[in-house]
Amino acid sequence: MKNLFTSEMKEIIEKYAKQDVYFEIVEATDQEITAKVTQKSLSIGKVLTQKELHSIGKNILQGQNKTVRVRPQSFSLDIRIVTPDWVKEKMKALNIRKNDIVSQLHLDKHILNSFLKVIII
Repeated sequence: MKNLFTSEMKEIIEKYAKQDVYFEIVEATDQEITAKVTQKSLSIGKVLTQKELHSIGKNILQGQNKTVRVRPQSFSLDIRIVTPDWVKEKMKALNIRKNDIVSQLHLDKHILNSFLKVIII
């Protein structure tokens, strides 16, 4: 594969990598480029949608005289790491209140309170 990336494209890729969003060329032919855009963590404080990741891939590859296909892969949280302390840390870091979680996740506030009071021995 010839040098596919311009210096501007490399700068965009590096900018997103600092936000744990990674870009990879999966396949490239004379007619088509297939790329994968993956969000690896929540370092930016939110899960990017498939549409947002697709847009990032298209933005990086704009100006290519080929058909561009983007495979977006959103962040997937390993649920095994979610503990009451983890939730409390994220709430503090992201300045989220219990009422915000109750409202956004449609949880009963008593269930959330019970979860956050759990002591693991």
